[in-house]
Amino acid sequence: MRRFTEWGGRLSATRALFAVFALSFAILSSGHLYAQANAGITGTVTDSSGAVIDGANVTITNQGTGVLSHATSSSAGTYSVTGLVPGIYSITVEATGFKKGVQNSVNVEVSTTSTINIVLSTGSTAETVEVTASAIALNTTQPQLGSTVEPIVVKALPSEVSGRGRQIDALQFLAPGVTGSAFSHRISGGVDFEQEIVYNGVPAPQPETEGYTTNFNPPYEMVQEFRVERTTFAAQFGLGQGALTYQMASGTNKYHGDLFEINRNSFFDSKGFFNTTVPTDHENNYGFTVGGPISIPKLYDGRNRTFGHYSQEWYQQNNENTNSSTVPTALEKTGDFTDFVDSNGNIIPIYDPTTGKQFEYEGRLNVIDPARISKNSASLL
Repeated sequence: MRRFTEWGGRLSATRALFAVFALSFAILSSGHLYAQANAGITGTVTDSSGAVIDGANVTITNQGTGVLSHATSSSAGTYSVTGLVPGIYSITVEATGFKKGVQNSVNVEVSTTSTINIVLSTGSTAETVEVTASAIALNTTQPQLGSTVEPIVVKALPSEVSGRGRQIDALQFLAPGVTGSAFSHRISGGVDFEQEIVYNGVPAPQPETEGYTTNFNPPYEMVQEFRVERTTFAAQFGLGQGALTYQMASGTNKYHGDLFEINRNSFFDSKGFFNTTVPTDHENNYGFTVGGPISIPKLYDGRNRTFGHYSQEWYQQNNENTNSSTVPTALEKTGDFTDFVDSNGNIIPIYDPTTGKQFEYEGRLNVIDPARISKNSASLL
């Protein structure tokens, strides 16, 4: 796979062009509009003795986009922010009589609420205690167990191109307890076609074959994070026996883009044990992504508040069909089956389904009366 990554340009013309492109895409293709998933951060603010602190101001910042979310700790010292886009966040807590507390590199996963407790030290609010190590984010608010495939893993996985290009539903088989194939799969021993599919927090139901998404999978490059809910499902997942939650990628405060091509060719294949030559199989899966800020207008404190991400890919396949098939001859297409013979040259009778007798027309056996062939059939033939 060839990949070209990272655009860092800030030219005004480039930004204007991207803004027009992203806005036009949003208007024309609402199916890929970015939505917030069911993810968030909760926790308790305490002092060094363990006493809760109420009225503390909590600011949660997406480190990729700079988007801010605010909360205030309750009388029990708790705070909660929901509706976050999965990603890496920093938490800043300020309270009168205490040093400012900052917790960086908090990972918020798709479809989960991370619990991060903050301990403030007494002192001046002009002083800051900053924790740079990644916090261990525990999910203490939801009953279900699941497995998350994070962005770094999604990008590092080997890509298989076969039959329909790369398919995002193949990611589910990385989670324990998932068995079957792309068409028929089960989670933790559940039954077929009972999985709920969620894109960016929005369910994608089907009246039939629920959980089979191969026919309307979004581009592989568009997926940022993926989660398989395996046991004890929350009410938001309805009656499904398992849930597959996909979070699409978001633009950030820097422009990013990549071009890719995945090539599968007979040149790289062996002929196999049963073949005399290498079967023809040429496959190309190629496309691009582009993402970044849409900075018209800039709001609040100068941070970009609107972000765009676009992915598109194509798939082409050229392979050799080695199956044997039988097609009617030119004579048979006219209704004349006098050439329909066995290996000894004897005519194989064909019968009229209305009479049970062998077809006969003008004294000739195995010939269908042209008047019996409809105009539509004659046209198709």
